[in-house]
Amino acid sequence: MSVVVRTRTAPGTYTVLVKKALAEFLPDRPVSTVETMEDIVRDSTGSRRFPMLLLSGSALFALVLSAVGIAGVVSFSSRSVRAKSAFEWRSAREPWTCCAWSWAKR
Repeated sequence: MSVVVRTRTAPGTYTVLVKKALAEFLPDRPVSTVETMEDIVRDSTGSRRFPMLLLSGSALFALVLSAVGIAGVVSFSSRSVRAKSAFEWRSAREPWTCCAWSWAKR
């Protein structure tokens, strides 16, 4: 048999009172285990806590890794566009300094 008691303050302070009340109400049944609801919930979810933390850590690592990758691609892309536009500007201004393949493309 299980008995649940709700309190407004810390539940540990009421254990003696609840044991006495149960002993008066049901004298033939001894009170064997007294646990708070926090302990019961912690025991029931304890086996899933480590895999959940491991999965959350992996997800956070993947998020950081993808952000770094996206920043690298954007940085490389903007750098190559700047270099290409500078090359085209120089080649248009001074055509004798261009490579032969760029004349073939035009």
